[in-house]
Amino acid sequence: MNEEKIKELFSVNYIRLIAEYNGYYVTIPGQDYGTDLHIEEMLHLSTGEYIPSGKIISLQIKCTSEESTTQTSTHLKYDLAVRNYNLLIQRQYYTDTFHRFSPYILITVIVPKQKEDWMIESSLGELHLKIKAYWYLPQPKNQISKNKSSKRIEIPLENLVNLEICPKLFNLLWDKNHHL
Repeated sequence: MNEEKIKELFSVNYIRLIAEYNGYYVTIPGQDYGTDLHIEEMLHLSTGEYIPSGKIISLQIKCTSEESTTQTSTHLKYDLAVRNYNLLIQRQYYTDTFHRFSPYILITVIVPKQKEDWMIESSLGELHLKIKAYWYLPQPKNQISKNKSSKRIEIPLENLVNLEICPKLFNLLWDKNHHL
């Protein structure tokens, strides 16, 4: 398997691990139309059972190495393929216009340049991941890009993916977009 495929799988599984650790239901679409994962909130019933709530966030996940990004004191700058950027914009348009679709966001996973630095095994056999991830949602004012290959995006550093990311995104995106 080439390194780009390994990056892709590594990043998708990193996000999946975080979501499942927090009790969210994760599915991987069968076809590749730009969505890598769906994360669904679970409802805890009074019987003690859990069921899917119907509230889903769809994710486009990209993995890149540190040297492919630029970081300022407030933002991470990343050149996203124009096709992927336009998918985010188009989906945002439909979500804001029709209020029927699950929110669709980008997560950019940043790994060290050298593959052997992505994951370190301690002398006790513990694995330590040396990666960071940030989430991005285009602003409603953003437009389809006419660029040929890529579109530079600026992701606020406060959009760091951590163990609290799922409840934070569900509160932010579902409360804002969907009043069911």
